[in-house]
Amino acid sequence: MNEIELAFERSRRYAELARGFWRPDSAQSRRSLEYDRLFCHRTSVICPIYEVEYDRNRAVSQGPTLADIAGFYRAFGLELAVSERPDHMALELEFMSVLAYKEALALQNDLREHAEICRDAQKKFLEAHLGRWVGVFTDTLKRESQLEVYHTLGTELKTFIESECRRLAANPTTITALPEEADATEVRCPVTHTQPITADSRNIS
Repeated sequence: MNEIELAFERSRRYAELARGFWRPDSAQSRRSLEYDRLFCHRTSVICPIYEVEYDRNRAVSQGPTLADIAGFYRAFGLELAVSERPDHMALELEFMSVLAYKEALALQNDLREHAEICRDAQKKFLEAHLGRWVGVFTDTLKRESQLEVYHTLGTELKTFIESECRRLAANPTTITALPEEADATEVRCPVTHTQPITADSRNIS
């Protein structure tokens, strides 16, 4: 697999993983009920699906963290197409999918400088955001899930992001444990799995 094919494959894999973390359409399916139990319980969230919820100082850090994530998105011409916080796991994975896709297109068109910009953004986003909390998120998910599908998804996500950090030489300062007390009032559950990023947004500008 050459570097162009690898970048396209990485983009596909990020998008595939992102789809697994949107709430399933069928409200009464076993998977949607398990999704709600894990990620959306109003009084005690078992496995928060938002990055900020893993920060012990989230009352102070939430605004700056969300602004920084949104800044990454805007820097590459992306706007959310769903009413959702930018630190949702699926959105962060979708963003990485777009960056890898833009990298592949740049390589395909021999735009090496643009490809390097995309790679650098991937490394920075892993170090500042996704790579910091994916470990504790997936460990919690695998421990608490009562459905094999989410246990498997957690394993695959952790393995993939670890390989991405090695590939990009990213060295995030990882969060190793959940905060002692989750703030359930900050947690909302997306209604559907509508994707936040369209094909049009993947064009190189």
